[in-house]
Amino acid sequence: MDARQLCCFLAVVDHGSVTRAAEALYVSQPSLSQTIRRLERELGTELFHREGRTLQLSAAGQALLGPARQVQDSALEASDAVRRIQQLEEGRLDIAVTEDLAVDPLSDFVAAFRARHAEVWVNVLHADDSEAAVERVRVAECEVALCSLPVSRPGLTSVALGRRDLLLVLPPDTPLREQQVVPLASLGDVPLVAGPPGDVVRDLVEATCAELRVKPKVMVEVGVPAVLPDLVLDGAGGAFLPPGVARSAAKEGALVRLTDPPLVQEFGFVFRKSTLTAPSREFLTLAQHAHAQARSHDGDESR
Repeated sequence: MDARQLCCFLAVVDHGSVTRAAEALYVSQPSLSQTIRRLERELGTELFHREGRTLQLSAAGQALLGPARQVQDSALEASDAVRRIQQLEEGRLDIAVTEDLAVDPLSDFVAAFRARHAEVWVNVLHADDSEAAVERVRVAECEVALCSLPVSRPGLTSVALGRRDLLLVLPPDTPLREQQVVPLASLGDVPLVAGPPGDVVRDLVEATCAELRVKPKVMVEVGVPAVLPDLVLDGAGGAFLPPGVARSAAKEGALVRLTDPPLVQEFGFVFRKSTLTAPSREFLTLAQHAHAQARSHDGDESR
């Protein structure tokens, strides 16, 4: 016995005859009659008393009627729940993100998504690094990760969103205040505050400097990147920060400088393409649009 058989049974009950039920279901009368007979054989009893062209429910049919209605109602409720999620009237979006991307640019992406789909619940999951973010996707803790690229995992798809120059943010009284561009080759003389080894930005700084045979002078390690701007403003040292965070620090008095060569971070999304739900697909689309708008705005400001 399956949901289709019960649907046919209820159609016959509601329409009073196999002929009218077949018309309502857009099936042939012989096909519907065969479905009812198959259901009766499976149950081992007649569901209808046939008196000429009329059908009357048997005692077994009466007993089946209530449970069949419940199954039908549950199926309709399940179908409606799926429809609401597909149309983004409700649902859930889980995103893994490394902390260096959680404020800039993820906060803008979430804001753009929530402005369009206020009934979808958003859950942002922390990841220590790109590998941890990708692992959350792989084990299905979330559908989408925002992290540094490149990453490579079988069965996962990555889409580059963009690249950004991480900016050197310095205390107001730094000796380097006259330099508009700081050579990375001189970074060994600049006290830095940074995340611990394994932090995405820290690793990028050290890898880039290693190519120049320079060892960064990390004097303060902190496991909470959100406090880096405050430490810089208090004079603890310089820090490499995303553009949005760097601009906020500049408003508080910090000095923001480019480096030569620039410290470039590539980032984007990682996901299981074959299993994306409607909320995740919509989030990716809106995030790409929001990022393109932000880049256009930054370009206008720089002219």
